[in-house]
Amino acid sequence: MSWAALGLCAVTLGACDAWTGLTEEEYLERAVSQMEAGDYRGAVIDYRNALRERDAPETRGQLGLAYAGDGEVEAAVNHLSRAMEQGAEPERYMPTLARLYHETGQHGKVRSLETETLEGKARARVLAYQAASAYHRGDADQAGDLLAEAEAFEDPLPEVELARSFHALNAGDQERAREHLAEAIALDRRYYAAWSLKGTLANAAGDIQAALEALDRAIELRPDYVADRFTRAWVRLSDSDLAGARDDADLLVEHASDYPGGHHVRGLLALEDDDPDAARRHFEQALATQREYRPVRPYLAAIELDRGNRSQADHHLNRYHASGPGTVSSYSLLARLYVAQDRPRDAQKLLAEVLADRPDLVGELGDHLGALYLDHGDHELGIAALRRVIEADPEALEAREMLGLALLLAGQEEEGLQELEAVAADSGGLRTADLTLVQAHIEAERFDEALAAAERIQDKAPDNPQGYNLQAAVRLAQGDTQEARRLLGEGLEKVPGHPQLALNLSSIELAEDNADAAIRTLRAAHAQNPGDGRVAARLADLLTRAGQTQEGLSVLEETLEERPEDLRLLTTAARSYSDVGEHAKASELLERATRLSPETADLYYLLAGEREAAGDRDGAVQALDDTLAADPEHTAAARERSRQLARADEHDRAAEVFAPVVEARPEEPEVMAQSAWLAHRAGRVDEAAKLYGEALAARVERPWVLEAHTAKQAAGDPEAGLAHLRRWLEEHPGDEEVRHVLGSALLEAEQYEEARRVYQRQVEWRDDDPVALNNLAWLLREEQPAEALEYAERAHGLVPEEATILDTLGITLLHNDRAAEAVERLEQASHLAPGNPEVQLNLARALRADGREEQARGVLESVLDAHNDFPQRREAEEILAELRR
Repeated sequence: MSWAALGLCAVTLGACDAWTGLTEEEYLERAVSQMEAGDYRGAVIDYRNALRERDAPETRGQLGLAYAGDGEVEAAVNHLSRAMEQGAEPERYMPTLARLYHETGQHGKVRSLETETLEGKARARVLAYQAASAYHRGDADQAGDLLAEAEAFEDPLPEVELARSFHALNAGDQERAREHLAEAIALDRRYYAAWSLKGTLANAAGDIQAALEALDRAIELRPDYVADRFTRAWVRLSDSDLAGARDDADLLVEHASDYPGGHHVRGLLALEDDDPDAARRHFEQALATQREYRPVRPYLAAIELDRGNRSQADHHLNRYHASGPGTVSSYSLLARLYVAQDRPRDAQKLLAEVLADRPDLVGELGDHLGALYLDHGDHELGIAALRRVIEADPEALEAREMLGLALLLAGQEEEGLQELEAVAADSGGLRTADLTLVQAHIEAERFDEALAAAERIQDKAPDNPQGYNLQAAVRLAQGDTQEARRLLGEGLEKVPGHPQLALNLSSIELAEDNADAAIRTLRAAHAQNPGDGRVAARLADLLTRAGQTQEGLSVLEETLEERPEDLRLLTTAARSYSDVGEHAKASELLERATRLSPETADLYYLLAGEREAAGDRDGAVQALDDTLAADPEHTAAARERSRQLARADEHDRAAEVFAPVVEARPEEPEVMAQSAWLAHRAGRVDEAAKLYGEALAARVERPWVLEAHTAKQAAGDPEAGLAHLRRWLEEHPGDEEVRHVLGSALLEAEQYEEARRVYQRQVEWRDDDPVALNNLAWLLREEQPAEALEYAERAHGLVPEEATILDTLGITLLHNDRAAEAVERLEQASHLAPGNPEVQLNLARALRADGREEQARGVLESVLDAHNDFPQRREAEEILAELRR
C-alpha cells in the first residue's frame, strides 16, 4: 500500500487499524489509554471504531467525552445526548453536557436536563449550571433555589463557585463575584467558564490588563469559542491594540463564517481608520450573516445619518428598538435623527419618555434632553432637566456648565454666574465656563472680575494662548490698546505664529491704520501655519488692498495646497480672483467647493455669477439650476432664473421656478416685488401693479419704485406710478436717475409745469447734466426762449454730436428768431437722425422761417412719403398744404 493510500485510509476509515482486525474491547482499552494521556483525537478514532463493532450507549457516551476534550462541541453534544437517550449512565455524561450547553449559551437546554436520577458530585455540577443558566435568563428566585441544592454537596466544586459568582453579580456585588471565580480557578486551572467570565468582569471594571490575561487563557482553553475572541477584540480596541483586534476579527471571519462578530469588529476598525464606507460594508455583512444581529444597527444608523440618508438611519434605529431594549447611544441617535428631520418636539418627547421609564439613564441622557429644550427656547424645561442630572450626579460638570449657561440665557444672571464659577473652580482644565465668565464680565463691564477669570485661564494652562487672548480682550474693552498689544505680543513670543493671537494683533494694528505691521504679523503666522485658512484669507486681503495682489493670490494658493478641501478658503480665494477679474479661475475654485459640499446652494449661486462674468452663459444657467436643485427656495437664484426664463417668453416655466419661494414666503416684500415683475412681463399688468403696491407698502426699494411706475403706466394708472417716483425723490433727493424718469414721465403725461420744476431742480444739483439741460430748454422754448436758448447751448456744448440735443437747440433758436442758425443745427440733427420725422418737421419749419419754402416743401414731402403714421403727420400735411398754395 502506498503512503497516499494509507493517508486516504486514515481519512475514510478513521484509522487504518480497521485493517488490523482489533476487537471492540481492544479499541475501548486503547481509547481509555489515549483519554488518560490527553490524546482526545486518537480516542475519538478508537471509540468510533468500537461503535462500528457494537453501538453501545457507554461507548457513545465516551465518544462524546472525547469529542468534548478535542473541542468538537457540536459532535460532543450530539453523542452525549444520544448516549443518555440510549440508556447510558447520566452521572458520567450529563455534567459535561450541561457544561457544553452553558458554555455555548444554550441556557434553555441546560434547564431542561433531568437531574432526579443524579446524585452527589454529578448532581451538584448540573444543578450549578442550571442555576447559572437561570441567572442568565433573569429568573433569580429559581436560580437561588437551584444554587442552594447544588451547595448541599459539601465538597468544593468549580461549577458551584461559578454559580455563586453569578449569584453575587445578581446582587450587584462584583467584588464577591470575582472572589468566587478565583476559587473556581484555584479548584481547576483549566476551568474555561471561570476564565471567560473573569475576563468579561475585568473588562466591565475597566481593568484592561486583567481582562486580556483572562481572555487569553479562556481562548487557549477553548480556541474555537467565538464569544471570547469577540470580547477580546473589543478589549483590544479599547486598549488601542488595533492590530490585535484585527487579528481576532480576521480569525472570526475566516473560521466562524456564520458568526457576525468578526465583521462587527472589522467595521469598528474601519471607523477607527476613518473609512465609513468600509465600516458600512462590514456592518451590512454582519447583518447578512445574521439578519437579527442588533449591535451593528446603531453604527449603521450613525453612518447613514452622517451621510444625510435619514430614511435608512430611521430604518436601522426602528429595527433596533423593535427587537430589544435601547441604549444611550441608540436613543441619542434617534433624537438626533428627529432633529435632522426638523422634528425637535419628537426628539424631546422621545428622551422625556425614555427617562420616565429609565430614570437610571438620566445621568447620560438628561443633558441631551436639556440641550434640546434650550435649543428651542424652552429655558424652563431645559433648566429643570439639567437640575435632574445634577441631582443624580452632583459632579456632572458638563450638565452644571450647561445649567450655568442656560440660567444666563434665562436672565438669571447671578445664579448662572455662580454655577459657572463653581464649574471653573472645580475643573483643573479649561472649560466653556472659563471662557463664558470672561465674556459675561466684559459685557457687564465688570473688568476686574473679567481680568481675574482670564488670569485663571492663564494659570490653568500657562502655555495655552487663550489666556493671552482673553486678557487682551479685557484690556481692549477697558480702552487700553497698548496693554492689549503687549499681551498679544507676549503670547506670540511664547507661541510664535499662533493664528488667533496673530489675527487679534493684526486687528489692533489695522484699527490704528498700521497695515504694514498687520501684514508683518500675519506673514509670520502664515509662515508658521501655512494651512490656516483664516490667517491666509486675511493676509491675502491685506496684501491685495496694499496693491500686492499677486503675493496675496500666492498665499491663498499655497494654503489651498495644504488644505485643498477647506470650503471657507476656497470661497475666499474665488472672491479674490473675482476681484482681479480672473473669473475663470474663480469658477474653477467654486466648482471644487461644490464637489466638496454638493448640498450647499450658495456655492452654486456664487459659481453662477462667476461663470456669467467669465462669459460662460450656459454654465451660469446650469449653476443656477443646481442652486435650485439644492434649495428650491433660494430667493436670489429663483429670482434670477425666473427672470431669464421670462425674458425668453417662457412665462409658465418662470412662474414654476419661483413658485416654491412664493409658497414659502408669500408676505415678504422681495417675493411680492418679483412676482409683480413676472406678472408684468407676462402681460398681467393689473396684477403687477397691485403686487408692486403691496411690496412698496411694506418696504420702499429703488428698483421696485421704477418697476412699479412702469407697471402702473401699463395698467392705465400713470398717476399712481408718478406718486411712487415723487415719494422716492422726497426721501432721496440726490437720485438723478429717478429724477430723470420722473421728468420723462411728466413730459409724457403733458404735466409740463411740474416737469419744468423737476428739471430746474436737477440743473441746480448738476449743471453739467445734458439731458436735464436739453429737456428744460424744450420746456421753456416758447414762454422763455432766451433762457431756453442758454440751456440748449450748454447741453450742446456738453454733447455736440447728439441729434436730440441739436434738434432742441435748433427749435429753440427758431423761437429766438434766429432761423438761419436754426436751419444749420437742424440739418446737423437730420443728418445724424435721418429717420426721425419730428426732426425733419422741425427742419422744414426752420427752412420756411428762413424763406426757403421750396426746400421746406421738399423735406415735408419726403417725410410724408416715408412715414405713414407719426404724431405730427397732420401738422406736417397742413404746413405742406400752405406751402403749395
